[in-house]
Amino acid sequence: MEIFGFDKNDSKFHNLIKLSQASICCNRKDLDNIIAYLNEVREHFDEDIHWHYKDHNKDWTDKESDLIISLDRISK
Repeated sequence: MEIFGFDKNDSKFHNLIKLSQASICCNRKDLDNIIAYLNEVREHFDEDIHWHYKDHNKDWTDKESDLIISLDRISK
């Protein structure tokens, strides 16, 4: 697994940063929504190669971070 991110001030998403760690700061409702999102990704694993949390969560706003899952189907 690799984790990447962009600085929120990088409006054009030019500087992809490989992260050694990531933290998710959320409340219980957010955590439940993230778990439901990950379960949906798992259920539809063979149908697509990436998913955006913002598309899954109807309450998402651009003030929040998007969680993007990109699948690597090649065994390492």
